[in-house]
Amino acid sequence: MISGISSGVLRQAFALLVTSQVLICLGVTFGINSVTLIQVPRQPDRFLSDGQLNWTVSVTMLGALLGGLVSAPAAGPLGARRLCLLAMPAHAAGALAAALGGSFVWVLLGRLLMVAALGATEGPARALLAEVVAPGRRALAATALNAALGVGQVAVLLAAPWLRWQTLLLAAGCAPPALCAAGLLLLPDSPSWLLARGRPAEEAHRAITFYRPEADAAAELAAVQSAAAGSEGGPSLCRPEALRPLVRGGVAMALVGWCGGSALVQITPLVLEPLALPLGSYQRALLVPALGLLLVGAALPLVDRYGRLPLLRLGGALSAAGCATVAAYCLLEPARQARLGGLALTGALLVAVAHFCLLGPVLFTYASELLPSGLRERGAIIIVTCLNSGVFLMLKLYPIMRESLGLGGTFVVHTAASLGMALLTAGFLPETRGLSLEQISDLFTARPTDKGSVERPEDSANDHAQTSV
Repeated sequence: MISGISSGVLRQAFALLVTSQVLICLGVTFGINSVTLIQVPRQPDRFLSDGQLNWTVSVTMLGALLGGLVSAPAAGPLGARRLCLLAMPAHAAGALAAALGGSFVWVLLGRLLMVAALGATEGPARALLAEVVAPGRRALAATALNAALGVGQVAVLLAAPWLRWQTLLLAAGCAPPALCAAGLLLLPDSPSWLLARGRPAEEAHRAITFYRPEADAAAELAAVQSAAAGSEGGPSLCRPEALRPLVRGGVAMALVGWCGGSALVQITPLVLEPLALPLGSYQRALLVPALGLLLVGAALPLVDRYGRLPLLRLGGALSAAGCATVAAYCLLEPARQARLGGLALTGALLVAVAHFCLLGPVLFTYASELLPSGLRERGAIIIVTCLNSGVFLMLKLYPIMRESLGLGGTFVVHTAASLGMALLTAGFLPETRGLSLEQISDLFTARPTDKGSVERPEDSANDHAQTSV
C-alpha cells in the first residue's frame, strides 16, 4: 500500500493516464476544428478557401472511419497495446505535415493521417482499459477517458487566442502521442488477449496480478479461459454471440452522432454563430467543451449507480428537450431572438448535459464491454467507427441542412434522433451494471429463456441474506 492506495489501483491509474493520451489527441482534433473555423477566415495570408476549410474539418471523421476499417483486421493479431504503439508515431507525422505543409493538400493529408491513427486506436484503447480495471471501475474508467477528450479540446481553445492554429497543431499533435508510446512500453498486454492468442496461462496470470494484485487471479483466469473455450471454431465476428452485440452497439453509436451533442462538440462556432449570445468567438467555441469537462465529474458515479438503460432513456429525453428548445428559439422573430438568447443557451446546455453526462458515458462503456473475449478490440473499433460514420455524414450535410432547413429545422432532425435514442433502449440493449465481461458475453450466448439466469453481484448478496435468515 502507498498512502492507503494499493499498487494495483496505482497501476490501473497509470494505464488510464497512458490510454487517455489517445482521447486527448482526439480532443485536440475537435479543438483545432473550432480554431480553424475562427482563425482561417481572418488570416490575411490564408491559403484555405471556405470549401477547403470545410473539407479539413469534415475529413476528421472520414479519417477516423478509414482508420477503423483498415485497423479492424489487425486489432486481433496485434492487440490494443501494439496497435497504439504503431499508430502514435503516425499521428505525430500527420501533425507535422498539416502544421508545416503550407498548402491545402498537406493540411488535408496530414489531418487525414492524424485522425486515421485515432480511428484505429480509440476503440482498442478503451477496450484495453476495460479489460485491466476492476469490474466496478469499468464505467468510471470509460467516463474518465471522455474527460480526457474534453481536456484536449479545452487546452487548445484556451491557447488559441495567442497562438496560430499551425503552432497549436504542431505542439498538441506531437506531445500526447510521445507520452502514450512511452507509457505503453511499460504496460503488459491484457490477460484476455494473451489467452486468445495462445500465450501461456502463466503470462496471463502475471498480467492479472500486475493490474489487480488483490484479485483472485486463478478464478479470473479460469473464467477468461472458459469464455474463450465457449467460442467453438475460434473467435469470429460473424457468430451470433458477437454479431448481436456488434449490431446493437453500432446502431446506437451511429444514432448518437445525430443527437445534437456531436455537432455542438465538433463545430461549436458554426452551430452557435446564428444565436444571439453575448459571447466572443473563442468564448462560444470554449463554452460547450468547458461545460462538458465540468459535467464529466457529475457523470462519474451515475453509470454504475443507476445502470446503463435508465441513463440512456433520460439522456435521449433530455437531448430531445434541448434540441426542441433551440429549434423553437430559431422560429422566433429576430427581435424576440435578440431578447431571448438565454433560451437558445438553455437548450444548448441541456444537449450538452445529455451528451456528456448520460449518452456519452453509457455508450462508450458499452463499446468497451459488449463483445466477447478475443473480439473486444476489433468490436470496439467497429462500434466506434459506426459513430464516426454517423458524425462524418452529419458534418458533410450540416451546411446543406442549415441552408435548406435553417438552424431550427436542423435541430428538429436532432430532436427526432434524440427521441429515437430514448426509445432504442426497449429490449435492444442489455443492462450490464455489475456484470463481469464474461457475464456480459453470456447475455448474448444464452437462449432467450435463459437470459435471466445471469447472476449479478447484488442478486448473489440478496440470496445469501435470505439464506442466512
